[in-house]
Amino acid sequence: MGFFRPVANRLLNRLRVSPIIPSITKELVIPSLVLRCPDIIDDQMLFDSLGFYRAPKALDTMVRPALLREIGVRNIELSDYISMLRYYCSESSTCSKNIAIILYCIYNDHAHELSETHKFSIKSLHCLPLIGKSELVSIDSCSPKYIFMIQEGIKLPALPGLLLIDKVRLGFPSNVSDNHNVVNTALLSLGVKMATMQELVSHHVLPLLESSQSYDLDESQLIDCTTFLKDQLAIRPSLCSIEKLREILPIRATLQGEVRNIKAKDSYFYYRDCELVMKFPSISWLCLSNCYKVWYYFLLTIIFNILF
Repeated sequence: MGFFRPVANRLLNRLRVSPIIPSITKELVIPSLVLRCPDIIDDQMLFDSLGFYRAPKALDTMVRPALLREIGVRNIELSDYISMLRYYCSESSTCSKNIAIILYCIYNDHAHELSETHKFSIKSLHCLPLIGKSELVSIDSCSPKYIFMIQEGIKLPALPGLLLIDKVRLGFPSNVSDNHNVVNTALLSLGVKMATMQELVSHHVLPLLESSQSYDLDESQLIDCTTFLKDQLAIRPSLCSIEKLREILPIRATLQGEVRNIKAKDSYFYYRDCELVMKFPSISWLCLSNCYKVWYYFLLTIIFNILF
């Protein structure tokens, strides 16, 4: 091809500066404004964040990849994904629907290229939605506290002080089969912790119930915490001893006409009118809230002094 090389070079130079590739707007654009990227990255997402156009799918079947590279069409790179993250993770932004998609692409296609410098850049970005917080946060800004995520299907009560990723707002990509595994791997690699059930119970649920804050929990919050403990203890009895629970668990009850959260220890409860309540008026009987009506056996394991 030596004789024709000058001609080929002139043709390639002309192709590089000519609008020859169709874009999302149906207009033709120059090759250097076109990126080849995974199907999970849509045209609008790419254009909004980087100002590039997505290479049409038909291009790969019609033109050799080597020729595409020659005229300026390139594959999306790790640096492009990090730039996309910066765009979607501005401090003022509350939108996170594309963040999981970008993390998926980084860790699915470029994990081997990630350096500590890259990770530091990602951890400094306000890219994570947390339950109970409207603004996105960065992993570094929450230090020395850890940001946690939990396994699918676990319904947690509201726990003050627990920084928990809001996976609904994070928007896990739904059009790939291993999305959760890859995104979870990405988050763990960046310093997010997968909370164990023992950690949640020992360091968050029990301290809340043991603290003075437990007296101020409304009925819904208290029942959520108690339901969570009841369900988890049925699966893992070793999470907390019944003696410990009996010592700290507040019970929703009425005392002298006022609904309160009252510690179960050394208190006497009844659920509905009972002859013994009338026979022993000297005892300060506490009337249980209706919210406990289906918890007969659970309450019996915690409260000795209870009449149903």
